[in-house]
Amino acid sequence: MMSVDLKGQVLVFGSINTDLVTYVDVLPIPGETVTGGKFMSFPGGKGANQAVAAARAGAEVEMFGCLGDDSLGKERMMSLENAGVSIQNITVKAGVHSGIAQIIVDKRGENVIAVAPGANSLFSFDDITFPENPQGETVVSLFQNEIR
Repeated sequence: MMSVDLKGQVLVFGSINTDLVTYVDVLPIPGETVTGGKFMSFPGGKGANQAVAAARAGAEVEMFGCLGDDSLGKERMMSLENAGVSIQNITVKAGVHSGIAQIIVDKRGENVIAVAPGANSLFSFDDITFPENPQGETVVSLFQNEIR
């Protein structure tokens, strides 16, 4: 099999969330409380997930998004940086909560999701500083609809 060395830059414009997941036997119906067996927290957000996937594939990745100055925002900033994603174009908004997704998953894998976008909804093109591309590398941009 031939190996291909891809050089380029991926710019990701999108949401950065923390996924708060509760695993239950059955999903609750409206008004019902269901006790779950396990709780887990994961880095998430469609944009952040795209950025991490591109970095794992070997791309140079720049994330454009918005976080709050809360503990979840600090965790997401660190998780993106640890995944090899450039965080220099992530804006941090004071006094605003970072985005979260509350996810309930039943034993069949069905889920119910509610998103509180927080700082994601404050993302603005005024916050963007495009990186230079002095080598003339290929630049790919990814957009998704969880930010405005």
